[in-house]
Amino acid sequence: MARPISDRIQAVRRTLIARIQNNAHQPGDRFLSNRAIADQFAISYQTADRIVRELVNDGLLIRRSAAGTFIPGEASPLIGAILLFDKRAKRKASFGARLLLNLSDALDRLRVDWRVRWIDPEASLANLRLPSDRLPVLWNLPALLTPILDQKRRALLLNDRAPSGVGATLVDSVEVDDFSGGACAAQVLSDRATTIALNRAPSTLEEEGMVGGGLHRAGMIEDPINLAHMVSSAGLKTLNFQSNLARHHTPPSRGGEILPPPVRGRAGVGGGLVNAGMIEDPINLAQTVSSAGLQTLHFHSDLARHHTPPSRGEEEDKRFAIVTGPRDDPRSRLRVEGFLSRSNAVLIESGGWYYEHAQPIAQRAIDAGRDGIFCCNDRLAHALIDHCKKVNHIPPPIVGFDNAPIAEEMGLTTIAIPWAELTAATAALIHARLRDHRSTASHRVFAPQPILRWSRPT
Repeated sequence: MARPISDRIQAVRRTLIARIQNNAHQPGDRFLSNRAIADQFAISYQTADRIVRELVNDGLLIRRSAAGTFIPGEASPLIGAILLFDKRAKRKASFGARLLLNLSDALDRLRVDWRVRWIDPEASLANLRLPSDRLPVLWNLPALLTPILDQKRRALLLNDRAPSGVGATLVDSVEVDDFSGGACAAQVLSDRATTIALNRAPSTLEEEGMVGGGLHRAGMIEDPINLAHMVSSAGLKTLNFQSNLARHHTPPSRGGEILPPPVRGRAGVGGGLVNAGMIEDPINLAQTVSSAGLQTLHFHSDLARHHTPPSRGEEEDKRFAIVTGPRDDPRSRLRVEGFLSRSNAVLIESGGWYYEHAQPIAQRAIDAGRDGIFCCNDRLAHALIDHCKKVNHIPPPIVGFDNAPIAEEMGLTTIAIPWAELTAATAALIHARLRDHRSTASHRVFAPQPILRWSRPT
């Protein structure tokens, strides 16, 4: 009469059955040896052997003489890759088109056989049949991953993160660090807003124009006694100026001639003595002007180069907006979270990744992001810039994400995906997976980098 199986041994048996049935192993994979089972569960070798024999009798495992214990079935060799792309990648100069072009070139260099199949993400995937001898490579098709994993198949996600749990053991992935990219966008916009703020002169001065990256102003100070207060309120440490002293100088006093301000002189222009130089101490500027008997002072100054940084309070007053992608897309969510880790912003939901998704909310985003707007990809930014052209409005600073071809065409500042590195890593993973389909899944993450194109978008 056989001894009854203890509760502990039954628990070990249930654990091994779950491991066989929950996608932890593929058909043809080697299973744990008796010694490994005994060591892992702290049972005797004989008990481990008895449990494995029972699983073989139940058809859950097979034993091969002098080879070991295996998952039933034969592993199908992979002969190539099938690239499953959202049909939007057919659009010329689109993100997907560029990604496919770069990836196909990288695969060709490694002599990997590949085919492409266009998928409509809105269509039903229930009847989709994929060749069993090709590795599925998915771009922008998250719904397709579930049926692939249900078949216990390997796959690779391109520009997306692998699922958590058991699925992560079957799916390779290549992606960018979206959180870091969002934080980078916040820093870029904040720096740009600060630069613009520094370029703003006091409201009593007349704007002359944009020169050499700094906002230059020109004007006339009628009251030299208040000049120091104006300079100090602007945070100006030094003042570059030109003044025509001859036209505004009072006659010398009876007791002797009053000397002009201590500045380096130049030759007379138009009959008037023109002096130029730099006042190092703006607090004493009024005294210098008064001592020269100057009633008015014409000047030219580059405030952008000598302005003090804004205070913490001014930093917090910046008004930024974020145009988000799909609400349930982790890439959009992480980019938003990264931005908000660095700066406050108003969230404007577009509901999607494409130009048409941003059109209805464009004006709302412009109104909310007075000092700058972060769009979670370049196509959303494209819609905002086009909207500004339509309503004849100068756009605030806008930062995109991806560095899709449209970004370069528009002169858009963006957080760029490292295209060459990303596609080269994808091709290398595909190549390695075709040679060894049982190896542990790999997940590669690349840091995006800012590309500054602050010239006015075209």
